[in-house]
This record gives sequence, structure tokens and C-alpha cells, in this order.
Amino acid sequence: KNLVLAEDAKKHEDVVQKLTDEIDRVKGQLTEAQRQIDNYRREADIKDATIAALKTQIGDLEKENDDIRAELSKTKAQLAAVEEERRKLQMDLNTKNEEIHRLTGEIDITVRRNEE
Repeated sequence: KNLVLAEDAKKHEDVVQKLTDEIDRVKGQLTEAQRQIDNYRREADIKDATIAALKTQIGDLEKENDDIRAELSKTKAQLAAVEEERRKLQMDLNTKNEEIHRLTGEIDITVRRNEE
């Protein structure tokens, strides 16, 4: 009977040791999983900060783009006004050149008549 009890005790001790080993192994896995979770959280925080910075940068670039488009539109309007003024002045200059040419011709005719 003592031999049976001793064998049962040994079996029980083996089971307890296996369970203890299993607990230690699972605790190791738990520690590793927690370490990975902490790393993922840190990485996620870094990614969130990067995303926020990029969104801010995009907003700044969109505003700059809008400002540049507005300036371009204003400059195009100024260019159109200047080109219109240049066109009018060119027409005026052409008219004056034609008038000078006509008057010069009249002077030449008058001088020739006076010489006759």
C-alpha cells in the first residue's frame, strides 16, 4: 500500500512539475506578447504623430497653392490690362505715324508747288 501511495505521489509530483513548467512557459509567452503590444503601441503613437504632421503639411501646402493660384489670377488680370493698354498705345502710335506721313506728304506737295 505504501508503494502505491509512493507511486501516486511521484505521479502527482510529475504532473505538478509539468503544470509548473507549462505555467512558466505560458508566462514567458505572456511577457513576450506584452512586450510586443508595448512596441506596437509605441509604433502606433509614432505613426499617429507622423500622420498628424503630414496632414498639417498638406493643409499648409493647399493654402500655399491657393495663395499662389490667387496671385496668378491677379497677375493674369494685370497682364491683360497692360496688354490692352499696349494695344491701344500701339494703335495710337500707328495713327500718329500715318498722320505724320500724310502731313509730310502735304508739305512736300506744298514745297513743290511753291517752287514752280
